[in-house]
Amino acid sequence: MKLRTRIILLCGAALLGLLTLSAMALTTLYQSMMRERTNQLSTLVVLAHAAAQKAYELEKSGQLSKEDAQKEAKRAIGAFHKNDQYFFVRGYTDDVNYVHPNPKRVGIVDANVGRAAGERYRAALQGKEIGTVVAKGTRPGVKDEVEKLYAIIKFEPWDWIIGYGDYIDDIQNAFWRNTIILLSISAVLMLVIVALAWDMLRTLVRQLGGEPQYAAEVVKRIADGNLVVNVATRPGDQTSILAAIQLMRDNLARLVRQVRESTDAITTASAEIAAGNGDLSARTESQASALEETAASMEELTSTVQQNAENARRANELAVSASGVAARGGAVVEQVVSTMASIDVSSRKIVDIISVIDGIAFQTNIL
Repeated sequence: MKLRTRIILLCGAALLGLLTLSAMALTTLYQSMMRERTNQLSTLVVLAHAAAQKAYELEKSGQLSKEDAQKEAKRAIGAFHKNDQYFFVRGYTDDVNYVHPNPKRVGIVDANVGRAAGERYRAALQGKEIGTVVAKGTRPGVKDEVEKLYAIIKFEPWDWIIGYGDYIDDIQNAFWRNTIILLSISAVLMLVIVALAWDMLRTLVRQLGGEPQYAAEVVKRIADGNLVVNVATRPGDQTSILAAIQLMRDNLARLVRQVRESTDAITTASAEIAAGNGDLSARTESQASALEETAASMEELTSTVQQNAENARRANELAVSASGVAARGGAVVEQVVSTMASIDVSSRKIVDIISVIDGIAFQTNIL
């Protein structure tokens, strides 16, 4: 369902609710007005009853005769007369009019309607102190009969019915005046609701950029991985949700392209790293072999070093021994040198002797 349709239905529901509330309010108002008018009429007949009771007290006290007391009560009750609103007094049993604004109807039973009216009054007073009756009656200046609301009370001492009536059309006229006011207020409220709903609809459409269902469908398709979905926006729209969704789609598409390019670069780098790792593995294996050979050589070197150390130890021992021999040889040499020196001296002496002998011999030869 489109947003516009929903707003229209919402407005319709609001208007229907307003009409329902108005109808209930008018019904309550009419009932309240009728109840209020009934209470007013009841108060008036209670006052008239009090006037009759006062006259009856004068009769009981002997100050007035029954006839005079009734005349006084009729006069007092009949004095409450204003235009077409008046009190009436009639017999409870005989239906004779005792007080009426029309003198021609006083002292008689109304033809045709008198007995029927009496029946209605007596029925309304059954079990009640004050009864109410709605009946049609004449109204000055009005050709047709109109409905009238009566409040009636029975005055037991004289077997009277005291009543006071008000025309219902007066109540209805007041009701319709209030109805017009209430309906006018309701109409203004309806116009305000429609205006607010229309403004809200325009604001929502402007903010959304379209129908919510369309925006939800576009977002769902983007979430499903469709980054080439077409986003229909109004010309120049850069602030609505659909415009933001379009921007999001473009940014996501660009991000995916960058990720794809980065993935390709990572794949190439991974291949190069794998090749480098293979070469490194081969070199590592070669280094391991060389290390094994070096380890073997180190073992041989260690053995040789150990052997050389042993030989060095022996040589050291021999050197120490030779040193002792040399020391002793030195002493012998010193002795030999001393001997040789003695021999040298002796030789010199021999030479000298030989020289002397040679001289002597030479001289002898000469001789």
